[in-house]
Formats: sequence, structure tokens, C-alpha cells
Amino acid sequence: MNRRRFKRWNFLLVPIFIVAFLFVLFMGADQLCVNDAGRRLPIYPGAQKIDETHNGIRARGIGSTRMTFESADSQETIEAWYQELQIELLKTRRQLGINNLTILYAPGKEGKGTTIYYLSQCVL
Repeated sequence: MNRRRFKRWNFLLVPIFIVAFLFVLFMGADQLCVNDAGRRLPIYPGAQKIDETHNGIRARGIGSTRMTFESADSQETIEAWYQELQIELLKTRRQLGINNLTILYAPGKEGKGTTIYYLSQCVL
């Protein structure tokens, strides 16, 4: 009797396995995108999140992400911080990754501080 019951549900095992495998593969790729963005373009220390929009499961994962932050620091200070980071990545030969990352700056509200825009696109 147990063999008949097992044979009855046997046809579901392969599709369930395929779906589970694809899910694990997708989540692994998504985590690779998040890690890559965090390594190559981390959020500026002390910046406050203003807005976040993404079309994937999570920010900076597979898909497109736009995040807006504000910092009390000047644009020159922020650019110098990112320049040091990029030099360090070049020295360790870790500047390449799977994400298309962009950072843009604008003067903060009322001319104080800086607004930072992070754009991330990860498509595998």
C-alpha cells in the first residue's frame, strides 16, 4: 500500500525539486548582487536614508535600485571618501563586479550638506 501511495505522488517530486533548485539559484545570485554593491559602493557613513525604490526582491539585489541619502558632510568630503575606497579596491584588484553601480551628488536642502543618489542595476 505504501508503494502505491508513493508512486501516486512520485510525479510531483521532479517539479518540486526543479522549483526548489531554481529558487535557491535565484536567491544565491541575488545575494551575490547585494554583496557586490556593498563591497564596491557602500553607503556613506552617517548618511540618512530619504527614499528607496527597487523592482526586485530587495534593494541592491537582482533588478534596479535607486536610493537617496542625505549627509551633513560637503560633497568634496564625500567624494574624497569614495575616492579612497576606489583606490583601495584598485590596489587589491577588487574593483570589478557584477553590478552596474552609479553614485550622483546634489546640494542638500537649503544649501546644507549633500544629497547622495545610489543607482544599482544587477541583471544576470
